[in-house]
Amino acid sequence: MISLTELQFAVKYSFTNTAKQVMKELDLPLENIPQEIQQLAVHKILQAFQRKKNTTPNIQHQEILRNHLLSFPVTKIILASIQDSTLNERFSQSMADSVFECLEQENNKSEIFKKICRDSNIEFQELQGIYALNVIDYLSANPLHPKLRLINQSIQNGKVFLSSHLLSRWISALARKQIQESLNQKPKNLPKSLETIITQTENQIQEIRQKMISTDVSLEGHAVQIELFPECMRSLYLRLNNGENLPHMARFFLASFLTAIHMPLESILDLFRKAPNFDERTTRYHLLNIEKKGYTPPSSAKLREHGLACNDCGVTHNHPLTYYKKELSKIKPKKK
Repeated sequence: MISLTELQFAVKYSFTNTAKQVMKELDLPLENIPQEIQQLAVHKILQAFQRKKNTTPNIQHQEILRNHLLSFPVTKIILASIQDSTLNERFSQSMADSVFECLEQENNKSEIFKKICRDSNIEFQELQGIYALNVIDYLSANPLHPKLRLINQSIQNGKVFLSSHLLSRWISALARKQIQESLNQKPKNLPKSLETIITQTENQIQEIRQKMISTDVSLEGHAVQIELFPECMRSLYLRLNNGENLPHMARFFLASFLTAIHMPLESILDLFRKAPNFDERTTRYHLLNIEKKGYTPPSSAKLREHGLACNDCGVTHNHPLTYYKKELSKIKPKKK
């Protein structure tokens, strides 16, 4: 018999081996997944894709907790079947955010920290509210949050010293990494009923994605027309808009292009805010610097040099800005 305490822990920290064991004992039949669990699984995916908060129920009703817990493996099966890297990244981050919030609300954080770290075979020492992790273990979580950068931490004798708050952040990073890695392998021989759910979810994602493409930012009487961008810039724009972690030069090239076509700073910031490791202060600084120094967007040759060129680069145009201005001139300015 699974206790209420075990269920509550498993729901909050579904990525742990302890939670997996509870799920195994509950033994969900994939051939006949209850409607409530199906709906919860799809809801979590759509919420994560739209960057909406996935809340963890703080209740004592065992049946509701059970459904929430069992929706987690169903969610993972759907995501692993779709194999959409952006969708997987967003879901993993959504779950990591939930883990962080749950940890911050725990009354006995130290015991929860011990349980989770022991579950992941990670040793740590506690001394007066400060926690010490081995550097290798610390880096194994691939911590992306700016506050978790190794250069910002106190390190001594191969140990990283963290406050309770930072350890919560680190565990959430560990959750993100473990969940994302668990979605890499596509499952096989699924029941037809589950394949139907997967197809329906994938269609819903595509519908939402189409709605994200257009924007109505004003530009000298025109609206910024994403469909008029050259293929190279449109690709970078949509990849970032979908939450992909673009390389540094790709971000710089896109930012310089959007600045050159006079997209407002706040609108560019809103786009970059969708990056998984977005830092507003740093991004704003770089955007202002691009504007101040008048950096010219990259030529097609420069894009090709960095492996960012598309099929039309150097064929239909030699510079993305020239292409966009030419296409924009074909439409009439909007009347004010």
